[in-house]
Amino acid sequence: MPVAEREETVMIVDDVPENLALLGAILRKEKYNVEVFTSGLDALKATEENPPDIVLLDICMPDIDGYEVCQKLKADPELERIPVLFISALTQVQEKVKGFEVGGQDYVTKPFEVREVIERVRTHLELAWTRRELEITLDQTLTGSIKVITDFMGIVNPNAFSRGIRIKQNMTSIVDVLKLEPKRWFELAAVLSQLGVASLPQTLQEKYSCRKTLSAGEKEEVDNSIELVAAMLKSIPRLEPVAEMINHHNLTQKITGDHTLEQLDVPQQGGMVLSLLHHYDQLALEGLHAEEVIEILRDQGEHPEVLYDALESMAKVPADWKACCLAIAKLEEGMILQEDIVDKDGRTLLKQGVKFSNTIIKALKFQVDNLPKKSIMIKYNPTLHC
Repeated sequence: MPVAEREETVMIVDDVPENLALLGAILRKEKYNVEVFTSGLDALKATEENPPDIVLLDICMPDIDGYEVCQKLKADPELERIPVLFISALTQVQEKVKGFEVGGQDYVTKPFEVREVIERVRTHLELAWTRRELEITLDQTLTGSIKVITDFMGIVNPNAFSRGIRIKQNMTSIVDVLKLEPKRWFELAAVLSQLGVASLPQTLQEKYSCRKTLSAGEKEEVDNSIELVAAMLKSIPRLEPVAEMINHHNLTQKITGDHTLEQLDVPQQGGMVLSLLHHYDQLALEGLHAEEVIEILRDQGEHPEVLYDALESMAKVPADWKACCLAIAKLEEGMILQEDIVDKDGRTLLKQGVKFSNTIIKALKFQVDNLPKKSIMIKYNPTLHC
């Protein structure tokens, strides 16, 4: 889409009102929305509240200089991709180099040529827009590919699929409680961690899931399958941190003394939480209630205390939620399963406590002819599900 067809906002920061008036008039004539500030601090505050599409920035200002303004923008994950174009009377090479070193995309010296400024602004806006569109396309492609993988796993290996979804839902809850970022990495690690397990023979899957003692050969087979999946994911752009989380999923050391969960890097945090949730799910498969599982895990003390507190928050279902028996065809996203779902051969497809997503509902409907019961017990939020 051409720039002229989009509403682009240009922020100009300069402590000289005449400069603001001139640049503002030039860019408004080109149909841009223009915001002007004489203070770097005021500009930063405004940027946090309503990010512009590009910043034109003077260097010499009385409160904080343009270099520091740019550094603060680039240090904020939400703002770092806004292009910064320095417009300054400083003409020495070292000043220009410093502008690029702190994150500026371009540098124009005063007095400037009107046409040059217009073209540079247009070019950087086009580049920024193209990059955003490319990232959206890549993100949609990646999301779609992962959905295909997980949906296929739901068809060929319902147990692994069900477990991956349960762990992913629990991961979402814990990440929300602990405010871990980026949230999506943790969620992807949770659901994709089952790909390796899904490739194991059924008997070994069940033995591993129930935490039964494995022979040296079986343990090696499990470890190899997990490492293989992690290596495959690591080769996919943007999934490298997710692969590291899965590789760290056996991380069960107790964090004591001066070490806390916050001091671990993100892949280690993901591996630690994933390890806990695997253990939590394995104990829940034995029929224990959430409170019993958390007490056992807390007594074992293999994880930071803050994770057990987060588990308790995760396991609570709001008191105002209601229970009922509902036909599978009428399930809605967000409802919580209150009984195990087994197929006609007695295999467990979904465990009690799973929160239904559209993907789970779709996979369950695919299996409906192989189910002895067409209605199930669920809990639902009466304010969302009428």
